[in-house]
Parts: sequence; C-alpha cells; structure tokens
Amino acid sequence: MLTKNIIAIDLAKNVLQVCYISIDGELLSNKALNRQKTKEFLAKAKPSIIAVEGCCGCHYWGRYAEQFGHEVRIINPKKVKGYLEGHKTDRNDALAIANAAIQIGIKYSPPKSLEQQAMQSLESSRRFLSRNLVSLGQHIRGSLLGYGVANPKGEKGLKASVQTVSDGETNIPANVIGVMAILWEQYKQLKNELKDFEKEKNALTRQIEPCKRLMKIEGVGEAIAAMLYTTLGDGKQFKNGRQASAFVGLTPKQHSSGGKVFMIGIDKNYGLCCI
Repeated sequence: MLTKNIIAIDLAKNVLQVCYISIDGELLSNKALNRQKTKEFLAKAKPSIIAVEGCCGCHYWGRYAEQFGHEVRIINPKKVKGYLEGHKTDRNDALAIANAAIQIGIKYSPPKSLEQQAMQSLESSRRFLSRNLVSLGQHIRGSLLGYGVANPKGEKGLKASVQTVSDGETNIPANVIGVMAILWEQYKQLKNELKDFEKEKNALTRQIEPCKRLMKIEGVGEAIAAMLYTTLGDGKQFKNGRQASAFVGLTPKQHSSGGKVFMIGIDKNYGLCCI
C-alpha cells in the first residue's frame, strides 16, 4: 500500500493534466487544469508524491510543490513511456507518470535549486553561443571556398580568407564581398561576446562553495565544476561515489547473462533527468 497520495502532472505551457491517486491506489481524478488552478490544487492538497517528467518547467513546478511539503519525483520520459497504455493523450500520459512513480526500481531525481538551474542555463547558453560562432565561421569559409578561396583550418585561416577577399585579390562579385564583410564583423563581435560571457560565468562559478571544493580535484576547472554542480547538487542523494558516477555516466556499460559479466565501455545514457 502507498504511504502518500500520488499527484502526477503532465506538464505543458498553459494547460496541465493532473492525475490524482489516493493512498489506497484509487484514481480520484484526472483532469486538465490551467496554471493557476494547478498551483491552487498543489497548495490545498495534503503532502503527496508529486511526479513529473523531466522537461522544461519540471524544476520550477518541483520547487513550487516542495513549498507545501510535497515529495517531488522527476522521472526520465523514457522510463515513463513504458507505462503508457492506449493512445498518447494527456490523460494517459498523466496516468503513465503516476504508474511510473510508484514502481520499484524506477530512478528519479529531485528538482534543481534556483542556483543550480541558473548555472545550467548559463552553461547551455554558452554552448549555444559557441555553436553559433562555429556555424558562422563555417558558413563564411564554405561561401568563399565556392569561389576558390581556400586557407588552412582555424580562425587564422578564416581571417586570411576574409583578408584575401577584402584586398580584392579575387574575382568575387562586389555584393558578395560586402556580405562577407558584414558576416566577418558579426563573427568577431560574437567571439568577443562569448569571451566576456565565459569570464563572467567562470567568475560566478568560483564564488559558489560546492564548485570551489570541486575545483580542488585535479583536472577539474570552472566548466567541469559548474556542470557537476548542476547535475549532482550537494550529492546527499547518493550513498557513495559509485552512485554519483553512475548518475553522470562514468560507469561501464554492462551486458551480462548466465553468470557471465561483460563490460563494454562507458555508458552514454547518463543522468536520470538531464534537463
């Protein structure tokens, strides 16, 4: 028998599906509520197990539910899918989340603190800017290569290609040269912004106490410390270091049968809720 009621929420932007199961396992309700009604429902409900899928907004709703004494379980969507019955609807999704939340062996993660989520947002933004910088550089290089301008890899080679065009050493049309000049200026501006952003992020990381302790480990700098902090938090949910390493994926992938153990390599399916 359950020790708490189960409230499973299929999160969405405006309309959320809330599935309410009693301590006796009886389905009390499964209805769609807007954001305000959902907040009121959580505020009035007895301390329960709040189950949600790992997605955008799960940490916000998790922190909100914890204010009223609820226990929050964020479950990997891949795990929830195995408990989906019938067609994919909001009602069935919410019921699948509720079923997954009470299964033995299902692993889940707690909501991130506001500080953890902020660090995660900064890191994802840094990767976004970095990808944009690389994409813009490749676009410039590829466009010039179409006119026979080829230089070594790297930023120096890209700069040399743009300089060759600017000096008028090619027969590239003037309007194309103008566009390449604009893109090159955007590239330099984006690169400077990325450098400034990384400096600010690293300075913030050095001010967080758990990150300071992590950076004392050999080979761990600001970027790794921030990622570990956002993923593991204070680490109190893990019994030992092996559990923490398994959470982030630093364990061998195992394929064993009949008493024979085979270790294949590092398992890339890391994290219970990589959000």
